[in-house]
Amino acid sequence: MIHKVEKRRYRKNGGLKTTRNYYLRHRFGNMLVDRWKSLGVTDKQVAERKAQEFRQEKEREAAGIIEPKVIRDAATRRLAAHLEDYVADLEKRNRAGRNGRGGRQLKMRGGTLLDECKWSVSSHVSADSFNRMENRTEKISADAQPLFAGDDFVFELAGTRGENQMQSVEIRFEN
Repeated sequence: MIHKVEKRRYRKNGGLKTTRNYYLRHRFGNMLVDRWKSLGVTDKQVAERKAQEFRQEKEREAAGIIEPKVIRDAATRRLAAHLEDYVADLEKRNRAGRNGRGGRQLKMRGGTLLDECKWSVSSHVSADSFNRMENRTEKISADAQPLFAGDDFVFELAGTRGENQMQSVEIRFEN
């Protein structure tokens, strides 16, 4: 394992120069090559402190004490933004259906579901909130009910919520 705080060196006009800011040079686990991470500071003590925090976070992720940063960031992001990104990805890969109809339906149905269930982030998603929404849809007009009924809509909720565990949620829309 490599974990060093240092300034990067580079050549310019035949001379050797060093950067103003400190960088963390690290290699954890089974990484094949060293990686450099800018710490964005010019004081060495501050740089060493930031490097120590980075190392602790990576070790906790490797031990399974905390979730990886990508998952933690995704859990705090709005579900509507995830839905928009997914539809944009489908359109980019030409998988949004005929003339984009499938993507538009997915966005409309998913947006309606998020609004009706009052879900804004993934921690709000629960089977109880979905059941409350289903009970309220009986009072909704007959035009809106097919959005949540039939073979073309699938909702799955799995997982547990604990101190160090995140709720695993899968929402699929099938055409």
